[in-house]
Amino acid sequence: MVPANEDIVAVIGFSTAPSPLEPAWPSTHRALLPIAGKPLIVHLIEQLARGGIRHLRIAGSIQQDAVRHRLADGGEWGVRIRYSDLYDGDLRLQTLLEHGHCLYLCGDSLHVADFSALTADAGIGIDDPAARSERSALWKLESGGPAGYSIAAATSGRPYVREPLLTVQSYHNCNLMAARHDNASLVVPGRALKAGVFVDWDTCLAPDVILGEDITIGKHCQIDRCVRLDSRCVLGNGVVIGRNSRLRNVSVLPNTYVGAGVRLQDAVVTPLGLFDLDGKFLQCSDDATFGRVRGNAERYTGLPSEKFSIMEKPLWRRRDTKAGCAAASSLTGKQGN
Repeated sequence: MVPANEDIVAVIGFSTAPSPLEPAWPSTHRALLPIAGKPLIVHLIEQLARGGIRHLRIAGSIQQDAVRHRLADGGEWGVRIRYSDLYDGDLRLQTLLEHGHCLYLCGDSLHVADFSALTADAGIGIDDPAARSERSALWKLESGGPAGYSIAAATSGRPYVREPLLTVQSYHNCNLMAARHDNASLVVPGRALKAGVFVDWDTCLAPDVILGEDITIGKHCQIDRCVRLDSRCVLGNGVVIGRNSRLRNVSVLPNTYVGAGVRLQDAVVTPLGLFDLDGKFLQCSDDATFGRVRGNAERYTGLPSEKFSIMEKPLWRRRDTKAGCAAASSLTGKQGN
């Protein structure tokens, strides 16, 4: 017997792996990484709320204060959130004992699924010996899914997709997956400017900006003259792109400034420098190339304030700053002075 969705308790846990964007991003909690205009965990809360799942328990993790600050009690989405000091497995088993059922999800993965129709676990293998006796209380995908006990949704005929943020490439893939607006389970802010191009409110585009396909631009952005976004680009909230720059297959994190004349391809850009998609970080101290637009004011960026995030100290900064900028220039295509 499957309980009604409003009776289901969802447990959101987190992996212990570090953020793929360390050390260049102010929050080490992967659940708060911005995905196409929203923190990753906000996408998940919205999906659960639309599926009628109103009772959520969030497991203990690094920087739980930052997560709690962003989600509060869940009233923004019409759900009720309780926070626990217990970690994934312990909280899951406690929830099973208290309620007899448990929908367990990873809070630092992108989930593309419809949670409105759950089906009872009929035969999925459970690797956790302590949970085998509670097998009927767990859930699985109607059309199959990853082995184990950590998954839980039945989609209406559509395959379930779960993309954990383990690498820089997976982060970029999640950004593009969410930004394509082709799956109703993910609601990305913005309006269609033309086919394949979405722009959020209070964003200023110069009249001669050239926009290709699969482009999503967040709110409070400013794109200067003669900029070209060729294809597969996701710009977070509060991004500023200087004139004559050209981007292809790039994610730009919120609150990031990209200077004039920069050429970027196959990269994730932060205020302190950029990652190639293999995960190598290239730091450049030239503020004219990369920088931060403003402090992390959530109104503009969607990011928690610095006081709720761990600000990494720039211990990796090279003494020879010109050498550091030259390395970044080799990837961006911008000529050094």
